[in-house]
Amino acid sequence: MQSDVLASLRRLSDDELVTRVKELVAGERGSMVQVVAHLAELSTRDVHFRLGHGSLFAYCRDVLGLSEQEAYNRICVARAARRYPVILQMLEDGWLNLTTGRLLVPHLTPDNHIGILEQARGKTKAQVEELAAALWPRPDVPSF
Repeated sequence: MQSDVLASLRRLSDDELVTRVKELVAGERGSMVQVVAHLAELSTRDVHFRLGHGSLFAYCRDVLGLSEQEAYNRICVARAARRYPVILQMLEDGWLNLTTGRLLVPHLTPDNHIGILEQARGKTKAQVEELAAALWPRPDVPSF
């Protein structure tokens, strides 16, 4: 099947190929947001326990086939999205991704989440790490 897909793509013009890729990525983002929202609901119902899994993480890894990082990012962001639903819209719009969202989750509060998420809008992982370091500096490590 994959060779058929690759062969069919060779027939597309550059413009058609670029358009298709953009459409596919937008669709993928939409699907990812649905997965995150569903995980948020699963986490409130503890369905994974009734299915014999000790954690939602184990369920995501063992049943859904997600990597450990994929499971962790989705679960962290899903739980935060229950408190701050704007996260789902930002994910769907591509202004935030799962990794940058996960980096910010521990620092979000009802008072600061809109401002922090707006500051992170469209930034790379490294830029969000810098943002987090500036907003929540850690004390210097003592020298011995």
